[in-house]
Amino acid sequence: MKKVKHLWMTAVLLIVLSGLANAAGVDKKGCADHPLFPTRMPGYNIVDCETKDFDAFNLETGKRTRLGVEGRRTKITYRVEDRSKEPSALAIVRNYENAIRSVQGVVLFSDPNRLMNGKIMKDGKEVWVQAERGNGLIWLTIVEKAGMAQDIVANADAIANDIKSTGHAALYGIYFDTGKSEVKPESEAALKEVAKLLSSDPGLKLLVVVTPTPWDTSRRT
Repeated sequence: MKKVKHLWMTAVLLIVLSGLANAAGVDKKGCADHPLFPTRMPGYNIVDCETKDFDAFNLETGKRTRLGVEGRRTKITYRVEDRSKEPSALAIVRNYENAIRSVQGVVLFSDPNRLMNGKIMKDGKEVWVQAERGNGLIWLTIVEKAGMAQDIVANADAIANDIKSTGHAALYGIYFDTGKSEVKPESEAALKEVAKLLSSDPGLKLLVVVTPTPWDTSRRT
């Protein structure tokens, strides 16, 4: 009887210790700090994370309109283990501001009571960052700006039919960086279809009009 009781108490103790370990702030499985910010505010653990290869995010600007950016979006949610030791919003905001400036980044908007955001140039690419403080939480969003991989491209026949019936055709999937004339590599599929169209009708003359989308600063045809 004593042996059974001892085993039962040991099992209870193991459950309690397991619960304490979880409460001690173990990061959610599969989550980790972003390489751009390999350290975090003391006393916080990761409770959630999400990465999308291509997504949109609206950055706060302090005005009615927000700044929309597109690219690889990572969102990490941190939670403080002990609310009595939670740092002030100002401390969190200033920490992220200093981290961005330490890598020659630029702080774009700052609300000392709530959040900040900024831009970093890394390996020739724009990286946008926003850190927001909530009740015991920090939401860190990082967008590595990039053009979307255009998986659906109209073929040469469809383009020819549009030109024949309406006199014009909308062609998606040709990308330029803002202020530059070089076509980006992800435009290859669409350009091949244009080449097929011109090969099939050597006398065809095309006028190209470049129209940027209203939610992205990269230019597309």
